Amino acid sequence: METALALMEQGANVMPDTSQRYHDTSQYDPNCWGNVHERTNRWDLKLRLCPVVEKALREILPSVHGVIDAILGPKTALVELASLISDPGAPSQLLHADTLYTVNAEMVTVFVPLQDIDEHMGPTNMLPQTHTSAEHWQKVIKNGGPEVRKRIVSDPQFQHEELGTPPLMLCTGATGTGFMMDSRLLHCGGVRQRQNPRLS
Repeated sequence: METALALMEQGANVMPDTSQRYHDTSQYDPNCWGNVHERTNRWDLKLRLCPVVEKALREILPSVHGVIDAILGPKTALVELASLISDPGAPSQLLHADTLYTVNAEMVTVFVPLQDIDEHMGPTNMLPQTHTSAEHWQKVIKNGGPEVRKRIVSDPQFQHEELGTPPLMLCTGATGTGFMMDSRLLHCGGVRQRQNPRLS
């Protein structure tokens, strides 16, 4: 909890104030801000390896390195380190995968909420098992338009008929709860309703 609060404070110190950050994000330094789907009121803040970030990594890694090694092997590298921030009014993202489909896993993403996350805070929605077959990626990403992607998230019966995968999983949980996913997995950020920003 102490580390999460320190990370939140660091993010608050570099974020533009609320009245300014709903405008064109192209004004911000690309060395600080990453690309993110559906950017309205949604931010991808790149983190530097300062002491508080290093401390957080040292606390997280013992819990996840065994799973990462089992999936990717012992020789892995950190390729992205960021805080995803959703302000009130952030829309639901379209279903997407973070990488193209490949036969073998190439990347694992670890989400760690910096505050308690409930269903009103726009939690990440994950579609289990959609990283296991190119057919899922083909149906949803290549051939499925925006309406298909939205319906898969909103209509469990349609999702089951189209993909035959387990139900959508909402990544809600307490501060510090870890969520891991294969980067090929179909997922999306949800609608942000509550007034305090969501950070992970």
